[in-house]
Amino acid sequence: MPSPAPLETTTQRLADPATANRACQRCHQEIASEWRSSLHRQAHTDPHYQSQFKIEPFAFCTGCHAPEADPRKPVPKTISDLGVGCVTCHVSDDHVLASTTPSSAARPGAHHAVTRSAAFSTAAACANCHEFSFPRAGLRESRSGPLMMQSTVTEHAASAFADRSCAACHMPKVRGEDGRLHRDHRFLGGRDAAAVRRSVRASPSWDGKTFALSLEPGDVGHAFPTGDMLRRLKLTVSVIDSSGAEVDRYVRHLQRHFGFQHGATTAPRRVLIRDDRIGTTNAPVRVTYRPKTVPPGGSVRYDLTYERVVGPPDERGDVLVDGAISVVAGELALD
Repeated sequence: MPSPAPLETTTQRLADPATANRACQRCHQEIASEWRSSLHRQAHTDPHYQSQFKIEPFAFCTGCHAPEADPRKPVPKTISDLGVGCVTCHVSDDHVLASTTPSSAARPGAHHAVTRSAAFSTAAACANCHEFSFPRAGLRESRSGPLMMQSTVTEHAASAFADRSCAACHMPKVRGEDGRLHRDHRFLGGRDAAAVRRSVRASPSWDGKTFALSLEPGDVGHAFPTGDMLRRLKLTVSVIDSSGAEVDRYVRHLQRHFGFQHGATTAPRRVLIRDDRIGTTNAPVRVTYRPKTVPPGGSVRYDLTYERVVGPPDERGDVLVDGAISVVAGELALD
């Protein structure tokens, strides 16, 4: 199955991955066009990734973001521009890898043999790149072992969609110019506004004193948001008086909250303080807020926003927001 570049070797997986990838694109032009617009393609060139990599330039990071390079050396431009390419997922030990299909026979005129794998149609195809612990595990630990940087595959196995592959949602079938269906290779993920909004079911209420918002997983096969530390939900609650002016405000971030544990004779260790994302337990996430004032004829407005941030957010939320999608918003009368 596809994997990051192994850190225990000093050689590239393919002798000339950029040339091999161009060969894929020549024949699979429509899929290649989708891939070129994807975040997989931008895995190493994305400016926000590069800004974080300058802070912690680990071979561990290069292994995932430039998997066709030697992770211990500077990444050549041709491989940086490739990112996670066609060859990363579909070439394994000189075999062209694909999933099994109802009709897996080779097509007439095919230029190469295809190795069909049932595992490629499951979460195993994504697991090696989307579930891993922090590097330098001794300085980043949880009570049960190494602290996980991403645990999407474990979250998926515990979700209501465990019987579906990652591709079922992240690579929906689209009809190509030739009339045949293929998996969409844009990998929109958290940039697909409609999919983001389907990920949450929200139930707001006001009892005369307290605003409450109950949040449960919707059509999502993992905790929400999943992935790295740079994803969070921001809930903003505003109390509005009868003139339309805001008289009170409450903000809360739902995410994985990290901190440091200090020992008298040991180096500080990064630890997970709490995780209040949606879907991490079987219980809904319930947020309550009691305003300082309840103006007659007023209302309470709420907006839950999915945010992509640059750099680990602090508890005050003082970070640069790269992009945001309003997930659910509404207004309730206070009377």
